Amino acid sequence: MKIHNIQIRSEIVLLEDDPTLRELLTETLEPHPVHSFGNGKAALEWFERHPANHVQLVISDYNLPGLTGVETVARIRALAPRLKFILMSGTPTEAVGDLARQNHFDGCLQKPFSPSELEQVVESVLGENGQEISFCI
Repeated sequence: MKIHNIQIRSEIVLLEDDPTLRELLTETLEPHPVHSFGNGKAALEWFERHPANHVQLVISDYNLPGLTGVETVARIRALAPRLKFILMSGTPTEAVGDLARQNHFDGCLQKPFSPSELEQVVESVLGENGQEISFCI
């Protein structure tokens, strides 16, 4: 399933260390341009070299090699404070939600999640479907 209902083709930055999942998520997020990275260091280097003018959303796994997703997002937020952020994790829902709220994420997803759940959260965080969902799916 691909996200089709989104009108604005905002760019998305995706941080996921599992190459297979990263590819699947990138395909699911089409037709958005997606810049995907396997670790926080690579994403930070990209943000330092490229203005985030068209990027509206960062989706990050919590468990990344080196910097965690939370640490990486804190550094990205310092470079581009207007961005929205979604945290993904295999940690139980309540813990993921608490971690995401404490670190000012705009939404979260507990792995495993379906393409439609990803679509729901992305559209909600970007404000493109006019409805609110629970903070964490």
